[in-house]
Amino acid sequence: MRYSEQFMEHIEYAFNAFCKIVLRHEAINAWRDLKRKEAREISLDLHGFASTEQGQAIETIVRPRKRASNRPQNTI
Repeated sequence: MRYSEQFMEHIEYAFNAFCKIVLRHEAINAWRDLKRKEAREISLDLHGFASTEQGQAIETIVRPRKRASNRPQNTI
């Protein structure tokens, strides 16, 4: 089956338009993902964690103690 020159040109333009739309939406998704990531991440410099020239943290992170539970202990 042989297609006309005009029909082949139409298919090419339609495919071109489709590709542009897909690429545009992928760029929007990538931008949105980057913004979500930036919103979740926190800079350690903002919380007083200075670093040396070698990139090692000066301050150490101290874990809070576990709170005593209010539940009675099982005794047998």
